[in-house]
Amino acid sequence: MPELGSDKPRNRVLPTANKHPSDSNMVEFVVTLKSKDDLTAFYNDMENTSSITNIPDRKCECRIRRQLSRNTNYWLTREEATSLVNDTRVETVEEPAEAKGAWKDVDAWTQTSSKFAKSTDSDPNDINWAIARMREKTNPSNWGSPGTGSDSYDLTRTVVSELSGKNVDVVVMDDGGPHPNTLEYSANADGSGLARMIRKDWDDGRVWYVLGGSDYAGTVTAADSNRTAGTYSGIYPTGGSGSGLKVDVVVDSNGAVGWPFGSGSTTIVNNDASYGSLFKGGENYREGDLVTIPDSALGGGGAPDIVLYVQIKNYSYDDGHSKQEHGAHCTGNVAGNTQGWARDANIYNLTYYDDPQYVLKFHKEKPINPETGRPNPTVMNNSWGYRLSSWAGYNGFNVKTKQIIYRGTNYSPLPSGGAFEWGAWSNISAQPSTPTTYSISVTAPNSSWYTLSGNDRGGSVSGNNQSVDIKVGDTIEFNVSVGIHAFWIKTSATTGISDGASGVTNNGATSGTVSWTPTAVGIYYYICQLHGGMVGQINVTAASNRKPGTYEAIPTGGTGSNLKYEVIVNSDGSIDSYSYTYVKYDKAGANYGSGYTANDVLTIPDSQLGGGGAPDVTFTLTDVSDDGTNEKALWSDATLDTVKMGTGSVPSRNSATDADFADLVNDGVVVIASAGNSDFYIADGPSDPDWDNRFVDKDNISYYYHRGSSPGSARGSNGERVITIGAMGAHNDTEIYRTGASVDVASTSGIEKTDYRAEFSNFGPGIVLWAPGCAIQSIWRGDQSCYNNAVLCPDPRADALGITPSIFNNFAKCMGTSMSGPNACGMFACLAERYPNMTTKTAIQYVVDFCPDTVQTTNNGFAYGANAPTGGLYNPYYTRNRSDDTDLGSAYNSASCKANAFLVNHRNTETGGQAYPAHDSLYRTDSGTFLYDKQSYPRKTTKIYSNPPFTYALSKSGPAKLDNETDITVTLTTTNVPDGTKVPYVITSDWKDIGVRPFMYLNMGLMQIHDSTLTYNLNWHQPFTGMDHKKGKQWKINMSAAANPTAVDDTANLIPNPTFTSASSYKTLGGNGMDYGGASTGGYTYTLPWSIPIFGTNQTQTHWSMNGFVTFGSTADIDEKNALDEAKDILFFSAFAGGIQPYLIRGEVQGTAPNRVFSVNWYSLWAGVYGGHDIYFTFKENDKDHIYIKYADLSSKYLIGDKDETNMWPTYYYNAQRNVYFDENDGYFTVNNNTATTKLKKQFPLSVDNFNLILKLAHFGGEQITIPTDSTFTFRMYMDSFIQNTTGDMTGNSSWRVLPDSQDRRHIFGQKYTTNTRFSRAGRTIWMRANDTMIIRTTGGVGTSTIRLSETIGGPESSLVSNNQQDSYTFKPVTAGELWLSEPSQGTIHDAVRVFVYGKYDITFTSANTTDGYTSSGRDYGGDFTNVIDKDILLGIGDTLVINNQVSGVHPIRISESDVNTSPAAVGVTSETQSAYTFTPHTYGVWYYNCTAHSGMGGRIIVMYDGIKYNEDSAGGYRDIDIKPHSNSHWEFGNAYANKMFFDGDVYQKTHTQKPFRMTIGDRFRITNQDSTNYPIIISDTSGGTESRDVDSNYQGNYFFAPQRIGSYFLRSTGSNPPPEIELVCEVPLYTNLKSN
Repeated sequence: MPELGSDKPRNRVLPTANKHPSDSNMVEFVVTLKSKDDLTAFYNDMENTSSITNIPDRKCECRIRRQLSRNTNYWLTREEATSLVNDTRVETVEEPAEAKGAWKDVDAWTQTSSKFAKSTDSDPNDINWAIARMREKTNPSNWGSPGTGSDSYDLTRTVVSELSGKNVDVVVMDDGGPHPNTLEYSANADGSGLARMIRKDWDDGRVWYVLGGSDYAGTVTAADSNRTAGTYSGIYPTGGSGSGLKVDVVVDSNGAVGWPFGSGSTTIVNNDASYGSLFKGGENYREGDLVTIPDSALGGGGAPDIVLYVQIKNYSYDDGHSKQEHGAHCTGNVAGNTQGWARDANIYNLTYYDDPQYVLKFHKEKPINPETGRPNPTVMNNSWGYRLSSWAGYNGFNVKTKQIIYRGTNYSPLPSGGAFEWGAWSNISAQPSTPTTYSISVTAPNSSWYTLSGNDRGGSVSGNNQSVDIKVGDTIEFNVSVGIHAFWIKTSATTGISDGASGVTNNGATSGTVSWTPTAVGIYYYICQLHGGMVGQINVTAASNRKPGTYEAIPTGGTGSNLKYEVIVNSDGSIDSYSYTYVKYDKAGANYGSGYTANDVLTIPDSQLGGGGAPDVTFTLTDVSDDGTNEKALWSDATLDTVKMGTGSVPSRNSATDADFADLVNDGVVVIASAGNSDFYIADGPSDPDWDNRFVDKDNISYYYHRGSSPGSARGSNGERVITIGAMGAHNDTEIYRTGASVDVASTSGIEKTDYRAEFSNFGPGIVLWAPGCAIQSIWRGDQSCYNNAVLCPDPRADALGITPSIFNNFAKCMGTSMSGPNACGMFACLAERYPNMTTKTAIQYVVDFCPDTVQTTNNGFAYGANAPTGGLYNPYYTRNRSDDTDLGSAYNSASCKANAFLVNHRNTETGGQAYPAHDSLYRTDSGTFLYDKQSYPRKTTKIYSNPPFTYALSKSGPAKLDNETDITVTLTTTNVPDGTKVPYVITSDWKDIGVRPFMYLNMGLMQIHDSTLTYNLNWHQPFTGMDHKKGKQWKINMSAAANPTAVDDTANLIPNPTFTSASSYKTLGGNGMDYGGASTGGYTYTLPWSIPIFGTNQTQTHWSMNGFVTFGSTADIDEKNALDEAKDILFFSAFAGGIQPYLIRGEVQGTAPNRVFSVNWYSLWAGVYGGHDIYFTFKENDKDHIYIKYADLSSKYLIGDKDETNMWPTYYYNAQRNVYFDENDGYFTVNNNTATTKLKKQFPLSVDNFNLILKLAHFGGEQITIPTDSTFTFRMYMDSFIQNTTGDMTGNSSWRVLPDSQDRRHIFGQKYTTNTRFSRAGRTIWMRANDTMIIRTTGGVGTSTIRLSETIGGPESSLVSNNQQDSYTFKPVTAGELWLSEPSQGTIHDAVRVFVYGKYDITFTSANTTDGYTSSGRDYGGDFTNVIDKDILLGIGDTLVINNQVSGVHPIRISESDVNTSPAAVGVTSETQSAYTFTPHTYGVWYYNCTAHSGMGGRIIVMYDGIKYNEDSAGGYRDIDIKPHSNSHWEFGNAYANKMFFDGDVYQKTHTQKPFRMTIGDRFRITNQDSTNYPIIISDTSGGTESRDVDSNYQGNYFFAPQRIGSYFLRSTGSNPPPEIELVCEVPLYTNLKSN
């Protein structure tokens, strides 16, 4: 969208000419008086000749007179206006706003939607409902749960805002900076325009190290005897781009300062203007600057000045950033262009691991914004806080708390000796009864009753119309002699012959035996066919000896008493898991009993459970309660209710954090923080009676549980404090036994209609403001879960803009005070636009005056949730005393906050008649002090001088595109801007598409399914051909038949995560939960309730290994060695993945036959600390041929890349995460003589082409200039000392020597050459991408040599050479291939240097027919090929493929994501011209080239990842190969280094005939030869040939090899009687089985 300036209209308002029609010296000015009482006298003085001081001594022409206004327009000269403003009656003299190109910006943004949605499900068209709610003082009716009938989750509104955060800087401190080119953070609501998110270098170009020595060209650090020994402090080195570097220097006795030898040192210290050690090192330096310490500062002994190389400290946006999760969501609500408030604000991000001083320095050092005449306000969001463990639950504080002090009163735990932990209950399983036959004689003495005599389950049956009790499976025989009264057994008590029970023999007989064996529980009847009074009841119960029901059980035995359980007996006689997880709830806690001792054996007699004849239940009290000394305290809910204990994690204060945030608010940063999600009450400062409430643990440490958390409750001085935000909007949860923080919000559908507190939110008088915080729509990556499973809810604007879809441009709903804080922060950022002097104190006063008390409070909800000391689930029986979990605590303390966030816009319509604060005047007086008067908003008396108009223009000089050789100079040209003025700028981009590089980790461990004969198998990790794994993906596995298994992506039919209800289903892997195997190889067995076919054999036994696989039928107690050769029916689902440690497994059956499912959850940890893999397996009784596997979570940061997870912001080089250009993303011009400059230069290659950097003046609507750049780069290499090869092979030192600072695509930045290296030992290869430029200098070093680039070794000079001068030999390859650098007179084939070029591949389709397909020749990622039919074309991510289709007249092609020839062109196709069909894939996977005229004709394009070429693994990434030669016999893989031997699983002691060596392009191996002395090895391209140039290093101790083409290589030994030469096949990358990487 074009930028608006003084010459561009907006809202159809054009600039007004303010020059006098006849006198060019006259300008129109508006003169504003302080009082209308002075108007008459002022008119007289102005419009008559006078000699009054400051009044023009002439008759002034009035242009506009407004009798009722203090404003009058006069024609004046600028000098007269400057003088007039000093008249004591005059308030301001100012040009008309329109004359300066300003417009009346009534509405900063307007948003109309019918989808301001309170539902919890995500919809791409939903809008954050807080936007509608916070612009209305009263709550709209019928908006919210249940969302049906007259109630709706969706609200239709047109929301208008006058404010949008213009010229306001918002800082979001969270889990990391999101991607700046996310559409939601763009300047315009349609996703177009500049990225408003500035990736600021918070370290400001400060020096991290000063370095010297031979590795750093231009430095002078050598020891010199003329340098005076001593210690020199406080030296400011000169030179470089920045300022403020200060060092202390120690010169040792040899005159050395630390480089390259000696004991001296140069230490960076705090400079005089720094904010402490965090910012030492000055600022604004560039990497590679040279700075000088003059010898005069070191004693002046006559030694050369010290010259040092500067290495700067770059703030990294790698670790802790680019998650696009929590912080992205918060940022979207603060400042998003559809889901947020401050839609014109500048956005900055950092992590909560960063020092808050970054923000303080940023705020204090801001230059003046020329648009506003003051530094931009800083508004900061913090949706995080410190917290401790929960009060209750596993490892909670409750068990170790000895005392609670509440309002000065001490409270103690329950008496010692209560039941604390107990072992497993015996006899809790189903108690089936033995089927029994019962006989009863039946007679009919009259028409009123039957007379019965016999026995049933209850004993004797005798009398008229008696009830009969039997169980399912029993047989009842009625021996009837009843005359005309036919005897029927029925399902209902009706006469006639209908409704007969199923399975009755001789039903309706008048004599003989009526026999029945019931199969279902229920109430049945015997009845006369004719007379309804002759009827009795047959009660059929479950075939169990324990009677179903709910019982109060008081165990017998032991030393104590009064322990009670509420025991639920299921229909089959089993005992429900909750029964043995909790004691029976009572608020006073008496049911825990007292007087027991550990190891008491207790019994619950069957007589207490219905007395059905089942065995008694027994168990052991393994631990009893104490006073907390041994962490076994029990607390009653009655006490916890009294002391107002919360239900979630205990909020925690941190003094250092509080101090940092106090400094922020004291210095004027408007800091907003979320209250926390612990359901805890927050007191309002030290004077609050609840401020000192605390609990004391066994170590006598006090925890103040009502003081809130840091930073949310931090306070500054003079009324400044962090603004604490609670979450409004309660979910419509139905599980009322789950209270506060324990509510399962994932099971809810929406938000209540009433403005209730969210059930998890902290609350109380310590809250400043409430804002919507549940079901809030904003940005969240599409493979992460919020309310439930990962939600793919793509931003619809991506399609409209024609950009590549991405999981990062994705919406999701989320809940928490983390969401309410950003909504409030966005509101305050809008207010800061109008009131740039606002502080937290005055912002709070705004809340008091304008935010209505609409958050509802109740009286019956402020109570503590259930105590679960055994660490189990929440007690389901606590439903009586807390049916409301949204109480604000106002009944407890009337000061509890009820204010709901409300953004006032229109002064005359939204303030209820109250005076609205004037622009830029929020409580500030002329003296600069702030008023704290909630009723008064005095106007600041400001004298505004009419200055000559400021203008700003940007231009650039230098190369057309940003490169790494020559600076681009950006010049700011101004008019009327005073010298020394700092004009801030930011560097951003209008780039909207994705990058081309995924964060790719292939290590899923072993992923294979095979049978016990090793005949059938499936390697089911095939990331480059469509079988890729990522979070949220579900697979449908079929391994039922004696055939190769199949795996189908079944994510479209995602199975919800099951709810496991039995505590006994949890088993610890790697601990005592296993029932087979060793401590590091064992697992647990689950028996399926039904059999399933596995490779043609029915199985019920499933054995789950701690190492990530399951076997069927028999266990496999194995380690990783040769695991893929294990002869078992086995499914590896992430076996032996590096860093993954097993944690737990659980399995349960659910549902009823024949539709039962058996679910297994296998859960691991990453390195024992972080969540790893969370995998669900589902076995269906009605679908026995399939196993469903869902990867609910994968440890993506360490183990597995997502093909949708790309480098969204390609100005950052991935591995180092440094700016692609040298300078920071924000800075300022310092004007001198109306001009200023800054320079930009590329530092790293970009990952995309056609990328525009945009330097923009930082104020809203500021001028901008575009700086194009692309992925090309210019490299320099320094070579000398050529040595001709004399050995006839590639051993020894030969070819050129590469000097330090040489770089190519494989050796850049941290991987550049740093020592003198012989090409003969370094692979004899230079690495380049197509269109890179290489400049080689062969002069100035040791020896003489000439270099020449040829198409073939020793051939004529290539036309690609643009400069053949030896000091700057320059060439630029334009397509992939191999070029050769040779010494023309001395060189041999053995010392020529290969120039390996990749990145752009040309392929020609030379012929085609519908039978054979396309015949092609050319080069792809796998190398050269000729006349191949329907070739699998291999590319790397970001490579460009150009196809010359010479048969397009009959067989035109199209590249698509499907092999269906009518499919549209794939994303990445940039030209469909058949002679140059061009495709650049952004990620890995499989594409298809199809003939558009003939279905079924075409082939595949496989796009793979190669970390080496992308510099991500070049610093040493490799896989160890342990190889041992056996004389004249064989090669053995895996011996001494077996734990590192992995190229297909973990190979151990296998001969080369048993295990073929597998590899593909992108692999890199370090081969360790166990007998290199007798059998040195060599890898060649041909059998018996010379050493391959794909050998990185040919030292026998560290032999590195990285294949670069598809095909065969050969490994042999040059020793005596070696093993036979073996073929190493480099394959198309179809699958991978790696346990580490």
